[in-house]
Amino acid sequence: MDPHDLNLNLRNLWPQLSTLPRVYLFILSLISVWTLLSFLHPLLTLRSLKRSLADLSRESIRSTLAALQDRLATLRRLLLFAFLLFGFCFLLQISQAFIVFGDSNKPPIFIILRQLDTCLAYGADVFLILLLLHSLQWFVSARLEAFARKFRGS
Repeated sequence: MDPHDLNLNLRNLWPQLSTLPRVYLFILSLISVWTLLSFLHPLLTLRSLKRSLADLSRESIRSTLAALQDRLATLRRLLLFAFLLFGFCFLLQISQAFIVFGDSNKPPIFIILRQLDTCLAYGADVFLILLLLHSLQWFVSARLEAFARKFRGS
């Protein structure tokens, strides 16, 4: 298999991963689904607030905005946790790449380099997912802040 096929293609990378990266990818997939579903709520709430702005009291709008900001702060902390957990798992995986056992006619350096290549491809995939989730969080936060500024100005 060509080493360049590993990058950004988890189907080719999955069979070469050890248990720890697989467990982290499972956790990241749960966090991703939770985050995506959780970002829908503030967007839909903002949409309904914009439609019924004249019907609601200022206090109810303020309390709704505060609740949405708290929800986004919680999601921000969840994404930070996912990033820090990734760093821990990634560093453990790199250290395990230098452990070479078995009967192989290849020099150990080639085995180590292959394991590091897999580790780096896995890292690039996870960083891309985390970057996309962070970008989505930034977008939703910006929309919420824009609405809050507009509401305070009116």
